[in-house]
Amino acid sequence: MFESMLKWLACLHPKDWINIISIVASITAIFISNYLGRLDSQKKLKHQQKVDRYNKLYVPVISFLFQQDMHNMLLFNIVGGNRFDEFSKIFQQNIKYLGKKSSDKYYRLIIKDGPLTRKYLDGLINEVSKGNLKEGDPIPMDLNVYAANSQFIDFLKEFLQESVDLAKELNLEPIGQTLLDAFPDEDNHSKLRTSEAQ
Repeated sequence: MFESMLKWLACLHPKDWINIISIVASITAIFISNYLGRLDSQKKLKHQQKVDRYNKLYVPVISFLFQQDMHNMLLFNIVGGNRFDEFSKIFQQNIKYLGKKSSDKYYRLIIKDGPLTRKYLDGLINEVSKGNLKEGDPIPMDLNVYAANSQFIDFLKEFLQESVDLAKELNLEPIGQTLLDAFPDEDNHSKLRTSEAQ
């Protein structure tokens, strides 16, 4: 079989070789073109998914937060302003777009430590509905309430950092950085905790 193939190849004229090379080159070009086309399609799809992620999750949350005073008791101002459900709905409808780190923190905040957080949120929402607590009012504090709020702030900082990283990757202005910079530093956070606990 192999010898007959060699004999056949030896009988080929230069013109036959040109035809064979031309056919092989055409087939190779088709495969390469299809492969490059698939790579380009996958690249465009991944890019579009990132754009969707940024526009459907990060932008609405950032837009919401731009209406808030970024401080260490942000959660309770959102609840006090009767806007927690509006804020939470953005995440519930777009949970698939959360990054790995923020989704871990969101899970701990809502599911793992959710009963603790929910207990205090429900209490605050109840006070708001009765008209006993309004945005800007002093909030009765204990360490559990403070812990729930700290988890919320930790989640938000991770979320905003992801928005900044994604914006840079998409060559967009990292508007989330403005909100990150607006948070008090950790020293102020510690001072607040000490003063509230007294």
